[in-house]
Parts: sequence; C-alpha cells; structure tokens
Amino acid sequence: MLYGVFVHKWYINHISAIFCMLAIAIGLLNRNTVNEFGEITLHSVSVVAPGAFMVGFATSIKAALEMGQVSDTIAQHLSQALEGLHILVVDDEVDARDLFAMVLRYTRAHVSVAGNVDEALRVFVSDRPDLLVSDIGMPGEDGYSLIRRVRRLSAEAGGAVPALALTAFTGPENRARALEAGFTEHLPKPVDPDRLIEVVTRLALAR
Repeated sequence: MLYGVFVHKWYINHISAIFCMLAIAIGLLNRNTVNEFGEITLHSVSVVAPGAFMVGFATSIKAALEMGQVSDTIAQHLSQALEGLHILVVDDEVDARDLFAMVLRYTRAHVSVAGNVDEALRVFVSDRPDLLVSDIGMPGEDGYSLIRRVRRLSAEAGGAVPALALTAFTGPENRARALEAGFTEHLPKPVDPDRLIEVVTRLALAR
C-alpha cells in the first residue's frame, strides 16, 4: 500500500479540490513507479487534517512478493496458506477495519468484519472463523474481553482459533498482557500491510 499526504495551505471546502489533489497524486506515480509496483489502483481518499488529504493506492500482493517485501518462506506458502480461510477482523474504527480487510482479501481469504465484541461473537455462532484479527482498545467491551470470551468456547465452536491482537497498545507490557489474555500474537499499529500478511500467514501455517 502506498500513501501520500497532500496539503493545501488554505482550508479546502469544495469537491473540485479533491480532484486537484488526485491529479497531483497520480502525477507522482510516474511510469517507473508503476513498473516497479505492478498494478496500482486508487483505494481511498480521506481527510486527515483540515486541508490535508491522504490518498491510498493499492498494489498487488504479487508485486509485493516479487519485490521481496514478504519473506521467501511466506512467499512460498502465501498462495495456499490463506486462500479460502475465514478471517474475522474486529475494529471499532471503520477506516482501519476496512483497510485491514482489504489487505487480507488480496490473499483470497474470506474476510468478515465486526465493529464490536457482540458482532464478533455472532460471527463465531453463525460461521466459525479460522483466524481472528482484533483491535484491543474499543468502547464498551474491549479486545481483552473478546478473546477471553472466545477462549471460553469449545474448540468446535472456535475457542482455539489463532488470534492476532492488532493494536495501538505497544511495548513489552502490552504484548505480555495480550498474550496472557489469550491472543496468539501481538502486532502494534500502525502496521505495514505486508507485515500484517506475514504474521497472519504464520498463524495460519501454525494451526
């Protein structure tokens, strides 16, 4: 995933300004960049500050592999490790949730999303996921509560699912707390998409 932040010195109120920013962003993606990254598609345009827009471009996972952005071991198994697996992504932030889901769908995984603990548990009841990727800091019940409730389920109901804590709570203490609560792995935000795929793939291969 490539990101560029383009800032206008005055506050931008009109939609035409967004197209201006897009023109600048696309202009920066010259032929060499396209050749290097393979197929590039526009993913999103979002306001990150008054007058500042983040433009996200998605590159193919195949291109990332060819560039060596994912380890050889992961590259060897990626095509089959996640394909067809059901991954549940839980995050109360819609943009983050959609971004993580989009990245994981590039691996041909089946991805469900949930915005809170109750929604996540309903997914376990209706269609038990093979992998869980969850934020920790959420309003109401948090990710710690989610993983504890999941671990109380029977193995047949998904209680032994590999689970990744994807969170802004960083550092050794928070990692230890996440693992103690029942998560299999801990990954701090912000996370590089290739790193996310690498960790999730490793969890899938270890099932």
